[in-house]
Amino acid sequence: LISEAPFATVKANLDGYIDDSNADVLVDEGDDTSLYIHFVERTSFWRFPDDVVVGLKAEEDGTTSIEMHSQSRLGKGDLGVNPDRLEGLHEALLA
Repeated sequence: LISEAPFATVKANLDGYIDDSNADVLVDEGDDTSLYIHFVERTSFWRFPDDVVVGLKAEEDGTTSIEMHSQSRLGKGDLGVNPDRLEGLHEALLA
């Protein structure tokens, strides 16, 4: 995905999303032009842990490229939680 927003804005939106989700950050690596972050977010009802990975990269034209992945740790299915999570995360990053 490409966001028209600058890297700093997208990163701030991601930080807000993580704080609002009470997620546990496992890996946070990067600098002023790129970021790799891996955090654990829990489902609202059952509190199952799901791994979420986000990569951000500042592009030369001032935009930001975004890569996202969400995967359940437990069970064989996710009941649509992961696609919904990515949609909500996408909206938060572009806000």
